[in-house]
Amino acid sequence: MHDRGRMEARFGSLLPISGPSGHTRRHDGILLPGTPESLVSLFRDIQQACSIFLSAFSRSRAKQKEREDRISSLQPEYHAALTSRDREIVNHDVASLVVKVQSGDLDPEDVLLAYSKKTLDAHRKTNCLTEVMISKAQTLARECNRAGPLAGMPVSVKDTVGVAGYASSIGYSSPSWLVPFQKDAAIVRLLRDAGAYPFVKTNVPITLLSFESSSDLWGRTINPYSAKHSPGGSTGGEAALLAFGGSRLGIGTDVAGSVRVPAHYSGIYTIKASSQRFPKSGNNTSVVGQEGVPAVYSPMTRTLDDLETFWRAIVGMKPWKYDHSVCQRSLLIFGGHHWYLAVRSYTLANCQSP
Repeated sequence: MHDRGRMEARFGSLLPISGPSGHTRRHDGILLPGTPESLVSLFRDIQQACSIFLSAFSRSRAKQKEREDRISSLQPEYHAALTSRDREIVNHDVASLVVKVQSGDLDPEDVLLAYSKKTLDAHRKTNCLTEVMISKAQTLARECNRAGPLAGMPVSVKDTVGVAGYASSIGYSSPSWLVPFQKDAAIVRLLRDAGAYPFVKTNVPITLLSFESSSDLWGRTINPYSAKHSPGGSTGGEAALLAFGGSRLGIGTDVAGSVRVPAHYSGIYTIKASSQRFPKSGNNTSVVGQEGVPAVYSPMTRTLDDLETFWRAIVGMKPWKYDHSVCQRSLLIFGGHHWYLAVRSYTLANCQSP
């Protein structure tokens, strides 16, 4: 009786049920541990959990194999070591490369080849990539706007960015997150009109809510400077790739430090854009309807000069024409090697419609 009293105090009053002696259940029908019914229920729960785990594991392995297949199917030159010509390209700042492409002195496909080689090397050492879009980027490079402010530049983008034909899983292995996007997001359309094009997507933590970048779907991204350290998060794959030199221009997002923390951890440059400054429509998110503290898309680069070039190019493309949520009014002030962004605060009511 003493044991029964303790159990009733913890689980509620007990009522006998028909069947062998000692089989009990709570008055509300919940089975107690140790009864045959509860063991059967527990076994079913474990069986269901194992089934869910195995399905998720299978989908994760399938996505990782898809990534490996996309890499291995590239032409042999993409797997070769960097040539002196390739090194010359990846060591040039963005402004110089753009001028060379615009003048016809440099072919955009050569730029893509050089950065793709460096990117694949970065991925082997840091596991920074999710969707590999290099095959498609070859066509985009060939057809790019060679007169644009970012002519011929490959751009790496955070996994959240919507690119037609590719998924934006954010680390989830659920089938609903692995469906390819049907069309490009606003920022991708702007980049393409500017002469640039996306060529890889980069790793994030599942749900995006972490200062590291790891998921069961894609694995863990490590800092290019130390395998024992994180590149940060949530835009950690992007930061690792930029720090390694596999890209010069990247796109990330930030709510509470998701571009700033990786920039600090990995030693790259970024600026968290003000709200309504960068196009954000058409992308994926783990928190739909988040408006109180909105996420903002922001540029990430390898150098400060590249950050200036990137920002000026995007704002010069009039991003409000691509996304209705972007405010039209801004003031950019540049001077020497130091640059400043002065943005006056306007409500949406004060923003001009596109």
